[in-house]
Amino acid sequence: MTPPRPPRYLTLLLGALAALPPLAIDMSLPAQGTIAEALGVAEPRMGLTLSLFMLGFAFAQLVAGPFSDRFGRRPVLLAGTGLFAVAGLGCAMAASLPGLLVLRAIQGAGAGAAVVMVFASVRDLFDGPEVRMRLSSVAMVLSIAPVVAPAIGAQVLAGFGWRAVFGVLALAGGTLCTAVALGFRESHSRRDPTALEPARLVENHLRWFRHRTSPIFALINAFCFGGLFSWIAASPLVLMGSYGVSGTVYGGLFAVTAAGIMLGSGANRILAGRGVPGSAALRVGLLMSATASCGVLLLSLAGLPPLWLLMPLLVLNCASMGLVSSNATAAALQPFATMAGVASALGGSAQMLGGALAGGISTALVGVAGLTGLGAMMAALSLTAVGMRALAMRRMRV
Repeated sequence: MTPPRPPRYLTLLLGALAALPPLAIDMSLPAQGTIAEALGVAEPRMGLTLSLFMLGFAFAQLVAGPFSDRFGRRPVLLAGTGLFAVAGLGCAMAASLPGLLVLRAIQGAGAGAAVVMVFASVRDLFDGPEVRMRLSSVAMVLSIAPVVAPAIGAQVLAGFGWRAVFGVLALAGGTLCTAVALGFRESHSRRDPTALEPARLVENHLRWFRHRTSPIFALINAFCFGGLFSWIAASPLVLMGSYGVSGTVYGGLFAVTAAGIMLGSGANRILAGRGVPGSAALRVGLLMSATASCGVLLLSLAGLPPLWLLMPLLVLNCASMGLVSSNATAAALQPFATMAGVASALGGSAQMLGGALAGGISTALVGVAGLTGLGAMMAALSLTAVGMRALAMRRMRV
């Protein structure tokens, strides 16, 4: 059975769904200090809200992937967006840090269930180079979120307080749930009735882990995303703490760095349309990431650099993800047309676990060593990703 013809608005809808995690993370960043004061905790501990969100995100994908291979993508999308909305309302009413952490983990689970369906749906409907192009298009829509989210969060915070930030997130989740209910046609035409049987689950997972290159490409994406998320998690401490900028200025500076993702995704779509191999674009992206991350480390070793020197390196690092993420994800998913849900879940979980761990470690390092701690974390992760690509290329030649 041939999958239904994708409607013209599908890319916009999938991009909006994929934007749930950066929207939930980046809108709350300007409010971290205010929330810490309101709940009576030290500001560095607020980094746990990001890490718990990412852990919930990662775990939910492992559950949602097999369920979608069995029952389809649409039911999981509805459940994920609905859970995101309800958890957002809970976060808006949280009275303590432990309660907020639990609700952020639940909110992350809702976002994870939705996002894994985005990549699985792209794999359902497209093949070959078209997967790269569609993922790049989704990434371009997705990249709008980190550009505008901090500014929106800062304005909502200034006008209505930190609880309203989570109220807006709940509204976004409810709107997307309605959009899926009204406008998303099921993309999975080859459902596996045995997908949830224990033996089948083990077989599918082992098939992915035993593949020669797919797990390596997923790890490349995870290490690079870890470097990016190190900056995301530590950015309030660096910009508002070390540099002393206001929440409004912070939102603007963060938007500038996040715009790099849009530039990288746009460049990747152009390269894919012109027939440039994904492996070449991935190599360029990894070199950009390593150059930018090592540059941040070297600058910080000489003291706190001026923002006009630091910002271009951070923009370059973000732009590298526009090249790395789409191509690494496409390479990891390509061999698994019949189990795209499981493959997308495993790769996505690796990415989010990498982000969660990197975010928690980077905020701790910044608390101890300032910008140097962030630069060291970013450099270590980007150089590891470069080494992983070398391993993948060697395995493909054997």
